[in-house]
This record gives sequence, structure tokens and C-alpha cells, in this order.
Amino acid sequence: MGLFGIRSRRKKVIEILKSPFEWRGEDNRNLVRRYFEYPLDTIDKETAKLIISYKPVEYQREWNGFLLELRNRLARRAFLVNAGKLAVKTTLALAGVEMVMKYLGLANAFSAERQPGDSLDKKTMLSKLGLGYGYRYSVEFIRAVYNTTFSRNYKKGCPLALFVVNGDDPNLAFDANENYNKFIKGYRILMFIPISDNKMAHLIRDVSSRHGLISCLIIAGHGNQYSLNLFVGNRSAALDIFDVRILRAISPCLSADCQIVLDSCLTGKGNLNLAKAMSDTLGRTVYAARETTHSVDFIFDNRNRFVRAELYHHLHPVTVKYSPSQGSPKLADFLDYFIRVLKQQRQPGQSLPPPSASEKRALKYFGENYTVNELFDLVLVFSRLGYAKGI
Repeated sequence: MGLFGIRSRRKKVIEILKSPFEWRGEDNRNLVRRYFEYPLDTIDKETAKLIISYKPVEYQREWNGFLLELRNRLARRAFLVNAGKLAVKTTLALAGVEMVMKYLGLANAFSAERQPGDSLDKKTMLSKLGLGYGYRYSVEFIRAVYNTTFSRNYKKGCPLALFVVNGDDPNLAFDANENYNKFIKGYRILMFIPISDNKMAHLIRDVSSRHGLISCLIIAGHGNQYSLNLFVGNRSAALDIFDVRILRAISPCLSADCQIVLDSCLTGKGNLNLAKAMSDTLGRTVYAARETTHSVDFIFDNRNRFVRAELYHHLHPVTVKYSPSQGSPKLADFLDYFIRVLKQQRQPGQSLPPPSASEKRALKYFGENYTVNELFDLVLVFSRLGYAKGI
């Protein structure tokens, strides 16, 4: 591209950066992305200053996330350059050339500990990981996933965080995920995009057998009160309230204190919901949103260990937390019997299958504490998901 082409494209990029509403156009988004595929050193001062000084724009989640990532990259570059200059000046002033040679030797020793993903670009890592939709995550996050996958020594001794993320994202709701980067400091990180709920269970068991128990599980996708969709429009890819068998299969893969975050809308809505079913079945703490959500934040302690999650509808917290209850009837037992009855091809006058002792206790509890409308909604959801036909 000629000099005029470069200047004209830079001018257009600056116009888009100055007006977030321009970001809505797909052609504009692609233009900005292509521009920033170049090394950061090629970004002119005017554009860099615009990025570093920008203010978050409400309702523009992708815009905010994309510019946050660029701002952090620019800030890190400036810090590293300044730190490097200061180190060289100090070393020369204190000890001269001999000390510099020792410093270089130390640098070589550190370089021997380099991880397999340190020298690879994002596109190459995504290709080797097989993450077709991973472009929306930062290069630092993908590098952490790559190093955890292919290096036995990467953050050895650190707990494992697993991200099960959606593939299809038609409204770009998950493009702003900069808070996922907070796990990089204190965790080994793995990520996959399943094609079905059964495949998800298989992959979680495989991760656990290769890398150990999972200390934090984050599942991201578009959701509603009863299900979380990993691929929009694909019913078999939905993790739903009736997936008791799948949840029980993955329970041994989670550490005793594992916490689960559902980065999804509405999965904690009402009394009967997916988050409660997961907490009851898995016996772990689950964080979810009781309303639609636009962002999730993760809180860590001073050892960079995950403490809790906060989900927000714009600026309003909508988090609901379910912890395993000791001794009370389990929603999973209720759902077990519920599924068995609805899948049975009953003839007129035929009696219902007898419930087990735990199921009988759960039926009594949920029959007394839940409304007819809530229970009827379950029947409708069950039928809509195809369970009544044995699918």
C-alpha cells in the first residue's frame, strides 16, 4: 500500500476512534482490526494518545473491550521500554561493561525458561489449539491457554481454571472479555468450545485426567432461566436444567472447593433455574445472573486466587449465588423423578413409577415450596427441549 493509502486509512481509523457509534458498522470494525494487526511500534502518537485517554461508552461492550486491550498493550510497551532504559543506565553507571555481561548472562538463563507460546502470534496459537472462535480473546489469554496445553512446567503448582465458551455469538456480546485476563497471574488456564452438552462432559473429563482437578469453571454462552446455549440455534449444544446425568459425570473432575461462574443472562432467574440445579447436583458454589447481563467481573485475593464473581446489567449488580445446602432436599432428585415420569409412555389409568426415598422427600419439599406455574413451566421447557420424545 502506498504512502497515501496508509495516511488515508490512518485518518479513517482516527475518525472511528473518536466516534464510538461509527464502530457499529461491520466495515469500520474490520478496518480498525486490520489496522491494529500491525506491530504496536507502527501506531502513531496521535492514535496511541486517543486510545489511552478514551472513556468507556455505555452499551458499546465490544468497543470498550477492544480499546481496553489496545490501551493495556500500549501501556505495557511503554513500561517495558522505560524499564529497559532505566536498567541499562543503572547497570552502566554502577559496574560498567563487566556488569552488563553478567546481566546478559542472567537474561540468557531466563530465556531458557521460555514457554512454547512465547514466540508465536495469536493466529498460529489459535490454529494449533483448534479454537475457531478464539479471536475475540486477548493474545495474552490465548498464550496462557497455549502454554498450559503444551507445557508441563507452565505455572506448575498453580490451580486450574477451565473456560467452556460459546462458539456462535451473533450479537457480539462476548467480544468484551478483558476480565478473563485476571486469571493469568494465578492460574493455569484451559479453554475449549464444545459442539454439544455430551461433548462438553467428555472434554471436561479429558482435561481433568491430563491436568488435574479443576479449581474454577467458567461457562459462557447466551442463556435463559433453564438453559445455557453454547451454539445459538443448536438444541443439542445447550446445557439445561435437565442435564442431571451430564452434571453428575463431571462432578468428580472438580476440586472440592471449585467455584462455577455462568457468564450468561438469566440462568439465576426465579426459584427454579439452571444455576440452582447445577449447585445442587455438583455440590459446588455457582454464580449466575438473575437478569440480563452485560459484563462479569472476577474478584481475587492477594495470592491471585479467585474469590467470587460479580455480574452486571450495565452498572447494576445482578449476581445470584447458590451454595450447596446440607441436608435439604435436592433439586436434582426432584428432576430425576420428573424426567422419568415425563419420558414414560403412560397409558390411561397406568400408575406412576414409585419414587425413591430421596425423590419422595424432594417431591414433598418442592411441591410445597414452588407454585403450580413454576412447575408447569418445567413441563413446557421439558417438552420444548425434546426430552418427552426421548431425544
